Amino acid sequence: MPLVVERGRETHAGLVRLSRRDLQLAHLVTQGRINKEIGFLLGITEGTVKIYMSTLFAKLGVANRAELSAWATRHDEEIGRELGTAP
Repeated sequence: MPLVVERGRETHAGLVRLSRRDLQLAHLVTQGRINKEIGFLLGITEGTVKIYMSTLFAKLGVANRAELSAWATRHDEEIGRELGTAP
């Protein structure tokens, strides 16, 4: 079941569904992974990672990786539960 969260910026109020892939990307960004590493780990091309990242930024209303990482850190427990990595 996709995680449903509030968007990050007031100008983008509302709820958004995040797919498992979105959560995987967010989790890997918090680990400091670069697009090439993310692509390797997920079995997709670096170009596909860039497209997914742009889409994820828009979904969450964040402008860059730092904002995405901050968002993911705040939602670490929910992400871990959805990905099956929570203790």
